Amino acid sequence: MSNKKRKRVIKILAIVVTYNGIDWIDYCIGSLISSTPTPDIICIDNNSTDGTQQFIAEHYPNVELVKSEKNLGFGKGNNLGLRQCIDEGYDYAFLLNQDARVEPDTIQKLVATHKQNTQYGVLSPIHRAYDNSILDENFTFMLRSSNTPKYISHAMLGIELKDIYETKFVNAALWLISNECLLKVGFFDPIFTHYCEDDDFLDRVQNSGFKVGIVPSALANHARNQKDGLPTQEDTKNLRSVTNRDYVNLLLRFKRYQARQRSKILYFLREMLSEIFLHAIMLDPQNLKKTVLIYYRLFKAVRTTKL
Repeated sequence: MSNKKRKRVIKILAIVVTYNGIDWIDYCIGSLISSTPTPDIICIDNNSTDGTQQFIAEHYPNVELVKSEKNLGFGKGNNLGLRQCIDEGYDYAFLLNQDARVEPDTIQKLVATHKQNTQYGVLSPIHRAYDNSILDENFTFMLRSSNTPKYISHAMLGIELKDIYETKFVNAALWLISNECLLKVGFFDPIFTHYCEDDDFLDRVQNSGFKVGIVPSALANHARNQKDGLPTQEDTKNLRSVTNRDYVNLLLRFKRYQARQRSKILYFLREMLSEIFLHAIMLDPQNLKKTVLIYYRLFKAVRTTKL
């Protein structure tokens, strides 16, 4: 018998939350199947009506499929996978949007980088668009010097890129989360209905002493539902969508505000009254209605939830 110790196999759980994404399953899950190492995959489907569940079951039988009876949203859906990641002793969770894909070596490079930089709790690759020749537009905004210091300077001036760049924020379309980070930080806060779940999670990651990083050598794609011959993301500028986005941004600001609960409530109450007064004198009924609604939702959340 050989005296050599067997190399421990790193356990990775890839988590994909789907909703009416049948046209993207091969793009997303297919790329995970081609990864080295190939992670275990769990898909949480948010009650799709377009045949997504049937497609996954038929074409990807080795993928664990959780069929939710309602749309849990991004955060709550991912939380089911993150809970399994902890319960079953995975070393890493890898979050992947249904409209995103990885290269065969993306996860491998992220894991190798983390093993040399364990102070990082969350790592993300470079986010290209559907077209490999351009970056995802939103990702370019995350590379600005105020968010990811020195990356643009190094890239533009021809300076050799570092293995990892610390960043304040990178969206959760492609995240590698270490087990140590997950155990300390926990899951997405379910109070966020849609949007800002990742902002809040990374706030807690960094407040817990971990860093967040971008790994330049690891490449992936976040297509944002934009692909020839496939449906594009609707431009949701209706009042309901805008109101919800404004509400979660307000909620995030409330959680970030460093003051005691009573002081926070008084501060945001004054802010609400100022905005109401401004919209009233400007005869702006739509924004007046929106302001009342989002602050009502905030104070209701404060009353019923520990923020």
